[in-house]
Amino acid sequence: MRIDSLKKVFLSHSNCDKEFVRKLDASFFGNNIETFLDEKDILIGDSIPESIYNGIDESTHLIYVISENSISSGWVTEELSVAKMREKDNNGFKILPVLIDSSELPTSIRHIKYANFQEWRNPDSFRDAFLSVLISLGIEAKTISQEELHWYANNSKKLKECIHWINKSTYEISGALTSTIGKSKDDNIHYMATKYAFEENMLKKDLENIILLLGNNFSRHSKLYILFEHTKHTLEYINTELPNRYNYKEFKKIEILRKELIILLEIIEQFRNEMETLLLGSVNLRRIPNKA
Repeated sequence: MRIDSLKKVFLSHSNCDKEFVRKLDASFFGNNIETFLDEKDILIGDSIPESIYNGIDESTHLIYVISENSISSGWVTEELSVAKMREKDNNGFKILPVLIDSSELPTSIRHIKYANFQEWRNPDSFRDAFLSVLISLGIEAKTISQEELHWYANNSKKLKECIHWINKSTYEISGALTSTIGKSKDDNIHYMATKYAFEENMLKKDLENIILLLGNNFSRHSKLYILFEHTKHTLEYINTELPNRYNYKEFKKIEILRKELIILLEIIEQFRNEMETLLLGSVNLRRIPNKA
């Protein structure tokens, strides 16, 4: 599920930096900003170059994730070249560099101010840098209300239990998809169907538990509402798109489900980190971010 937005951000990065990029993607999602991320937007059977070119063409901004890995990536170099041509068209498209390690800035973008994510594993540093990106996009960051904080204080243990089992199911589904490589078509169908059938009931139960925990009582602008909608969407996908587990064509849908679960887990984890930090009283979300 993607949220409607006047902004759409293309995330240009090296596959070696997926941990950071998934966290960044979840942060954008939590602020109603649509993104293009290869692992969720390029499906099996899609043309990779065509998907990338279309993704850049349909975006309003390109986030250039600068790292030692991306500087040497041919794909990232190509995406940056296409983005520069789009920027020259003078249609409002912009490149926003973000630096995630101590790499020297490429000569071609040294004149552009960048967001400093070098300490991105530190929640406070990540939040400051991300707020600076939102300001560049002209978007006000969503903050957590006292109502949401109160809900989390009362339900954090149950939410943590659900996350544990959803994470386990996602891991098992990923392992099953990987294990089908090299097997015959019939063996694939039997193995994947058996494995997924075992996980599905538990997965649906935990998604339903999160929906029950959240209810539908929060403002459409709250992070809990976004979490509620994404969880509901994931459950609906299972119920409507995966009715026949013994159909070989369902493999592609199971792969899409796996990606949806990964996004959901990233959103929940980011939400939990913010809640835990606020409960400790160690951060004010409304503070002005440091300059990059």
